[in-house]
Amino acid sequence: MQPSQENRLLDDKVSENRSLTNVSFSGDGTQSEQISSDFLWFSTCHTYMQNILIPTDFSLNALKAAEFAVTQFGFDVNYVLINSYEVPHSGTTMLISIADILNKDSVQLLEEEQDRLLTLFPDLEGKITIKSVSGMPHGAIKKMVDSEKVDTVVM
Repeated sequence: MQPSQENRLLDDKVSENRSLTNVSFSGDGTQSEQISSDFLWFSTCHTYMQNILIPTDFSLNALKAAEFAVTQFGFDVNYVLINSYEVPHSGTTMLISIADILNKDSVQLLEEEQDRLLTLFPDLEGKITIKSVSGMPHGAIKKMVDSEKVDTVVM
């Protein structure tokens, strides 16, 4: 999605004058605030984002990061849940491949996380894909960022 001329002009204007947000409360409880150009800059950049990568190890922190991503970026972007697993090296021949078992478990847990997010955020239907990758987490994330046009990674 290409930024509109209006958004590009807003980005240029915001880039010229970046300030902090000032929010103050008076004694009677009324609030006054100055809108931060940093916030405007984030908001306009946010509208350009299309693909959000969410690596997960299925820990509580990873689950919270996925929820945070949805609350920050909303329902107009695509989310990719990725899990990586490492296959132990073995010199023996096995009837059942450990790699196949690890991949099956990873996909099953990713599907469960996808279902959990869809239960919390029904508007995400069709916006979440899952990817199970063999290898170290940092390598899997870098590969996805390079190959899938990922706009941001939320961990």
